[in-house]
Amino acid sequence: MKTIGLMGGMRWESTVEYYQIINEAVRERLSGLHSAKIVMYSLDFEEIEQLQHRARWDQATNLMWTQPYRLGGYRERKNTEFH
Repeated sequence: MKTIGLMGGMRWESTVEYYQIINEAVRERLSGLHSAKIVMYSLDFEEIEQLQHRARWDQATNLMWTQPYRLGGYRERKNTEFH
């Protein structure tokens, strides 16, 4: 099974929904107690919204692009097979 890289946090409610949908699809396809292999990074959207409010678009974009790399190896795509 491949490992999925998932970035959440734009709305935590949608992150929960995506996580549930992905795992239900895996369970339906593989049955039993299978669940998805997921590496997830969740952003704090308040930080992004504050940057957007101050028209600091470059900083907001940079935050969204760099924070998931904290997972380790994501930049090199070593830990995930599907992005």
